[in-house]
Amino acid sequence: MIPKAPGAPATTGARPAPAASTNAPVLPIVHLVLAATAGAREAAIANAILANPEPALLAGQSEQGPGHAILLEGLPDGSGQLETLCAQYQLPLSRIAPGCLCCAGQVIMRVTVNRLLRQRPRHLYIGLATTTHQDQLRTILHSSPYDGWLTPGKDLV
Repeated sequence: MIPKAPGAPATTGARPAPAASTNAPVLPIVHLVLAATAGAREAAIANAILANPEPALLAGQSEQGPGHAILLEGLPDGSGQLETLCAQYQLPLSRIAPGCLCCAGQVIMRVTVNRLLRQRPRHLYIGLATTTHQDQLRTILHSSPYDGWLTPGKDLV
């Protein structure tokens, strides 16, 4: 045993607590996109992405993964603005068949969201074909396990 120096504080033998990590992952911010048409939903997402002041997030060059990931319910309307943006900046875009995402389509929605979250985006946009069950979907996203994986963000209309 090594003797203590005179005047040195007594030790308990416990290890010191590790320093807080400054590289802790940032939880993605989830935005529900509620608009009447597919084109309006896609335009709202494209505008939100382009309004982001951080070029690294726009370009998908964040250390944590792509800046944005998109999950859209339903088919595109043919405008192509969002698809062009996603292709240009290599942003993940997934589409699932329209249906109730909180009932019959919950498994598909969960699997798709989980796949998108593996890429560690900073923002996750979920475009809903209808607003019928938006509160139920919000409850799912604010419950376990998503409550520990996502930060609620503002809805886009």
